[in-house]
Formats: sequence, C-alpha cells, structure tokens
Amino acid sequence: MFTRLIAAVSAGVFAGAVLADDETEPRPDGFVVPEPAQQLYDFLDDPALFSQPTLSPNGRYLAYVGALEGPEVEDDEDGEDLQRVLVILDLEATGDNTRRMMSLTDMRPTWLRWASNERLLMAASFEIELRNRRARRYYRDNPPRATRVLSFSSDLQGSPAILFSNGNARLQGSNRRLSSITDYLPDEPDYVIMPADYQGRNSLWRVNVVTGESEIYEQGTRRTVSWHTVDGVPVMRFDVSRSGRRMYIYSRASGEDEWVRTQTIRRRDIQEQQNQTDFEWAGQTGVPGEIYVRAQPGGSDFVGIHRYDLASGTFLETVAERDDYDIDAAFVSDYTGAFLGYSFVADRREFHFSNSTFGAHYRGLLNFFGDQIEVYPWSFGGDRMILRVAGPTEIGSYYLYDFEATHIELLSLIWPRAMEVQTSEMQPVSWTARDGLAVSGYVTWPEAGSGPDTPLVVMPHGGPEVRDSIGFDFMSQYLANQGYAVFQPNFRGSYGFGSQFMQAGHRQWGLAMQDDIEDGVRHLIEAGEVDPDRICLVGFSYGGYAALSGMARSPDLYKCAVAGGSVTDLRRFLDFKEDISDEVNEYWIDLIGDRRDSEQRPRLEATSPVNQAGMMRGPVLLYHGEDDRAVPVRQSRDMADALEDAGVPHVYLEEPEGGHNWGGTDENFRITIENISSFLADAMDGSLETFEPVEPREPEDD
Repeated sequence: MFTRLIAAVSAGVFAGAVLADDETEPRPDGFVVPEPAQQLYDFLDDPALFSQPTLSPNGRYLAYVGALEGPEVEDDEDGEDLQRVLVILDLEATGDNTRRMMSLTDMRPTWLRWASNERLLMAASFEIELRNRRARRYYRDNPPRATRVLSFSSDLQGSPAILFSNGNARLQGSNRRLSSITDYLPDEPDYVIMPADYQGRNSLWRVNVVTGESEIYEQGTRRTVSWHTVDGVPVMRFDVSRSGRRMYIYSRASGEDEWVRTQTIRRRDIQEQQNQTDFEWAGQTGVPGEIYVRAQPGGSDFVGIHRYDLASGTFLETVAERDDYDIDAAFVSDYTGAFLGYSFVADRREFHFSNSTFGAHYRGLLNFFGDQIEVYPWSFGGDRMILRVAGPTEIGSYYLYDFEATHIELLSLIWPRAMEVQTSEMQPVSWTARDGLAVSGYVTWPEAGSGPDTPLVVMPHGGPEVRDSIGFDFMSQYLANQGYAVFQPNFRGSYGFGSQFMQAGHRQWGLAMQDDIEDGVRHLIEAGEVDPDRICLVGFSYGGYAALSGMARSPDLYKCAVAGGSVTDLRRFLDFKEDISDEVNEYWIDLIGDRRDSEQRPRLEATSPVNQAGMMRGPVLLYHGEDDRAVPVRQSRDMADALEDAGVPHVYLEEPEGGHNWGGTDENFRITIENISSFLADAMDGSLETFEPVEPREPEDD
C-alpha cells in the first residue's frame, strides 16, 4: 500500500510538513493497482480494493476489506478476476506477523466493527440455500440473499462464529437481515446486544460473539422499530404509530420498569429529502437517567446538542449550539456509546470534539489538508484515528493518524484510477438578495479560470431542504472539466443555516427562492467573472424545477436548461403527495402551499413551469425515470407537451424502469451526463442545431 510519512512541527498544529525519503512502499503481492482513469467517470468502475477500515478499541489492530487477483469471484468490467479478502494488520507487530488475510469467497461485506480488542464483527450477505426444487427454479436467475454477522478472532485463526447460529426456525425465517448492533457491552467483551424480530415483535437479544449463541433479552411491541441502551440497559424505544405517520419515543431511566411516552416526532417519508428529524439520540452522558440528544427545542433557531431527562422527557441543558449553522450530526463512539462531539457544515463539513486534545489535533489536520478537503474522523482506537479525506482536489483517501507521534500515513486511495483526473477547486461566494437577505453558494471554476468569456452553468440543488458545500461533487466537476464555471447557490429554504433561513423559502417556489438564484448569477456577472451571454441552468428534482422556472422568469438571462426528475405542475404534485399520507401532505403544504385554498391556487398555477412554457425561449432538455416514485414521470411528460405546444425547442428523454436519479444503471448514468455535455455545447448560444441525444437503455435481465 502507499505510505506517506509526515512530521508535524508541534502536536496537533501543523505549521509545515515534510515527506519521508521513501514516500511509497510496495503493495502486498497480488494487490491490484488499476491504470489511471481516462475520463472523470471511469474511476466509478473501480473495484473495492480497500474499504471499511476500522481500528480495534485499543488501536492495535486495523481491519479492512481488500481485493486480490484470483479466480474465485466474478470478473469486473475490465475482465480481471478479483477476490475479496478480509485483512487484519497488527500495528504493533514486526516481521512476518503484521498482516493476516482470509478469503471471503462469495460473501458481500457491508460493515466491519470491533466487538472487543480480540473479536472483529463483519456483517455480510450470502445467497440463501434453497432446499425446495420449485423455489430453486423460481430464483434461478436471482437467488435471494440474507445478511448475518460473523465474528472473527483478531489473528483470523479458526472458523468465524455466526451470530444467532442457535436461533430457532421461526427466528431465522422472519429475519432476512440480522446485522444491527445496539450495544457492544465493553465491560462484557464476549457479548453484544442485537435487535431481531421474534413472534412479530422487534426485540433485543444477548448474543455471544465467540459461540454465536443468543437469548432473548427484552421484548418490544409489534410497532417497535429501534432501541437505545446505556450500559446494556434499554432506556429508549422508538415505536411507529398505528397510522405510520408518527414516531413515538418511549423512555425510562435505568432501574425502572415502566416505559413512558416522552416524545412524538413526525415521520417524513420523502425519498428526496435528507430525512432530518426533529429529535435523535446523541450519546451517553455518564449520568444515570440522562442522555444527550440532537434536537431543536421550542424557541431555538438552530439545531443543537442538549441534555435530556429520560424519566420526565424534558430538556435539561444546552450542551452545544451554534449561532451560524445547525449541528447536523452527533459524533458517538460505536464501542461505548459515549458522546465525542458533533459535526456541522460551514463551507465544508467540520467536527468539534468534546475532548480538547483531540480537538487541537483535528484543527491541525484541517490546516494541513487545506480548505478544499473534508476531514472525516472515520474510526478511533487508543491513540490512533482513521481519517477519510475527500474534496474537490482529492476525490477520496483513507489515512491513519497517531495522536502521540503526530504521524500521518496514507492507507489507501478510494479510487486509485482517479489519481490523474483533473479536478477543480470550489470557491465560496456570497451576495445580498434583493430583499436584503444574505445568501451564499459555491463556484467550481474550469482550468481556464474566471473571466468575461467563461460560460456558466447554474446548478441549484434538489430537496429543496438540503444544501451544497465544499466537497467532491461529480456533476460540478464533470462540467468544470468541460470548460464551464458551475455555480451552486444555497438559496433561502436550504437546510443548515437555521430554521428562519429554511422557513424563508416556504411557499416561495418560483418567487423569492428564484430571486436568490438570479441575484447570485448577476453578482458573478457584475464582478466580470462569467460571460453574460452564455449562461444555462442544470438541475434535478427541485433543482430541475428551479431550472425551468428560471427559463420562464428570466428568458433574457438564461440561454438553455436541463431539468431531470423535475416538479413541473405544483397542484398535481401536491395531489400525488396527499395520496402518500396525511403527514407527507402536511409537510408539502407547508413547503409549497395548499391547492385547496382559493387564495393560493392562482400562485401555484402561476409558478408551475408547465403553465409557463410560453414564456420560455431557449432550448430545454428534459430527463425522467419511468418509475420515479418521488416525482411522477407525468410531470415531465406534461412539460414536454407544453413545450411542444409553445414551440419551444426541446428534447425529452425517459429512462425505462428508471427511478429518481440521473441514471439507474452505470450505462444510463454515462449516457445522461454525455447527453448533458453535448446539449450544453450546442445550446449555450440559445439555439439547438446539432444535438443528437442517445436514448437511455432498457435494463438487461440478470
């Protein structure tokens, strides 16, 4: 594997860095080193040469899933045979005892975690052995699979134990996936607590990681979906309401018997959203009867971390809350359940550690990697940490960092073939909207840089309650690689900037949200950084709606648009959401408006692109998946008809059996992005002359 040794000037605060003389060392015999990618998307075909790295609790062992050349697994697309292997490195051993490997044959690993310093757990899926002849014929081309957790010794000696191996037929038959760990029980290294269905109830089981044997520990209800424990004792239970529209949280302090319903949260079953919840577990406090939660109590503009009383279901104290960004996740130890810190997204995702020493080291690592790189603490063990680093200028790598030695080592590139691919930095940009609201976003510049001749692609995000940040974004990098500047605005309604900013976008589809995007574009024009006569919009889902809305509202500004999986008719879209559930319907009414309200209906109709086709001039490329369950395909079909009736040049492409994405298969993804590239090359001047699209393919039968 590649190795890079870096000496820090001082612990955790890097004033400079020095490479060791021998920058690399050979990979173990047989490990695959692919050729560099020729196109930006070529690296997506890379096999998983290195994945799921994880450190043992004491930091001595590093486990990961690798790949060797061998005949025991299927060919990849390049015709090479690759064999998956489990690898454990002893970081404190020398000589021939540092690395042990075991073939995984036809297993497909999904995660690796240490149950103790001596036992490694791996969740993996297997083909189910079918004893019934009729079932074998039925599943001939696509055998069913089940997921189980295997337990390995740290030296990979002997056969792994299969957890729940003593389960009766009723237990095994009702659980295709037995792969969740609720509690690692660090004081009892031979046991873990796992959830599994039994007699129709989600229940907790005590499972021996050495033998695989299990016994029932606590039974839930027929509506229980998940659990949390403190020191092995269940203290919080999540149940779905009878209607499925609410999640009920039941709590009890350690030592208590009765469960008390303490919280009710909404279930937002919306495929295109990030499913940000109003309340979630954030770790153990170490104080009996109290936990940390990530929540937004009444009166608070930003999501924070709070102490929570299990018995009364009340918030006790704010532990962490920012005045600029929402805290988007708690950082909790997989092994102990302890709260370690939190993450938030400023221009890039960053982490704040509750341990000040870790925090100092982490700030030094941020300085070392630079402001274009997100440094994600992937796994902790002893005085070591695995980092996953990625960003516009480094597509993705894993590093091993030693806190005591302030030593960092490159473990593996996530996509080795992408090493030579040209990528571009993302520049933060901010502007003031016409009503005085401060708005921000990012521009990915092409190799030629900015200037009055630089063509611009405006790429609003989907959601709309998500946000863009500095990181590796395939579509923006691909378009920048084609010579375009790519502008990604975080218009009002985006998530992460507090509830006031997000709610400022409610019922502003096609109005103030669209103003924010246009004001950002005009800011770039006035700065002399882009060509005012070559600007097009590209978006997906809500981003596609914004692309079409921009074409109608500002036909003199935008020359063309690409809209994929787009909302085009707000009233019919709201009809569709109402049919899912009352809860989903309420959410979208808050976000867009109430089509049954006579005062709101005119606005919904006036801001629906399907009714604005006559206002558009430049060419439009529409793309939609036939089986899209988030935005019905009828939305794009009706838009294509409206463009046809209005005489607007357009192309409509529909992916057979496609879902809510830019291409359901690797081949269709390539077709889509190449169609976008060809369309923009032709349509940037506002006309459509040479574009000849490639139709998406029917998926092949397995």
